[in-house]
Amino acid sequence: MKSVEILANKYERVLQNRDRRLFTEFLVRGYRQTTLESVPQELREQVVYAKVCLGMLITLYDDLADNPLYYNPKLLHHLYRLNLGELMLAPLGLSAQEQKIFQLARDLFTELELGLRCFVNYVPLKEILIFDIKQIFLANQYAELTTAHPTIRNLTESKAQGPYNMGMVAAGMIDLMASNNFKSEELGALREMFIKGQRLGRIGNLLFTFEREKKEGDVTNEILLHGDGGKSLRQEFANGIRELYQLHACMEGVI
Repeated sequence: MKSVEILANKYERVLQNRDRRLFTEFLVRGYRQTTLESVPQELREQVVYAKVCLGMLITLYDDLADNPLYYNPKLLHHLYRLNLGELMLAPLGLSAQEQKIFQLARDLFTELELGLRCFVNYVPLKEILIFDIKQIFLANQYAELTTAHPTIRNLTESKAQGPYNMGMVAAGMIDLMASNNFKSEELGALREMFIKGQRLGRIGNLLFTFEREKKEGDVTNEILLHGDGGKSLRQEFANGIRELYQLHACMEGVI
C-alpha cells in the first residue's frame, strides 16, 4: 500500500530501530487477513490503513517501555495523554529527539482519526475505542513497570495485562465502525471474540519475538515466567483455537 509506505517513511525519519517490513508487510497482511467480513469491500483498504496507524502507535509506545535501549518513562508519561480527540502539543522540557517522537505519535493519532471519521459507526463507537486505546496504554505501562521492577512479574498479571498490547480489540472496533450491518446488541459477544483472539495473537507474538527480546535485554516476555521454553503457551494456543472456532460458529451470520 502506497499510503503505508509513506507512513513507514515518516516513522523511519524519526526512529530506525524496526525493520520497515513490520509495517509494510506484516501488519498489512495481518490486518487484511483478520478484517471482519462485515466490512464492505470498498472500505477494506481504508480500514487496513487505519489499523496500521494503530499498529505503528503500539510499536512506538512498546519500544519506549520494554526495550532497554529506548526505555523512556518520562516521554511515555506525556504520550499517554494522547488519544482520539486529545492531541495536545509537545510539552516543554523534551529533548529534540523526544519532541520528534512525540510529534510522530501525534501525527499517527491524527491519521487514525481522519481515517475513522468517514466510517458509518465512528460516532457511536468512538468512546469505546478511546477506552480500548487506554487499555493498550495500561498494558504498555505494565511493561514499563516490569522493565523498571522485574520482580513484579507474575503469570496472572502478565496474562491479564499483556494481551492488550496487541491492540486486537481496538482493531476489531475499527472493523465495526466500518460495518454497515453492525447491531449494537451483538457488541458484547463480538468483543468477547476479539479478546479471545487477542490472547492467541499475544501468544504468537511471545513465541516469535522471544529470541530478539532476549538479545535486547527485554525482561517482559511471559515465556520467562513459564520456564518451559514456551511449551505451555503452545498448548494454550491450540486450546484457544478450538474455543475461538466454537465462538465463531455461534456468531455465524453476524460476523
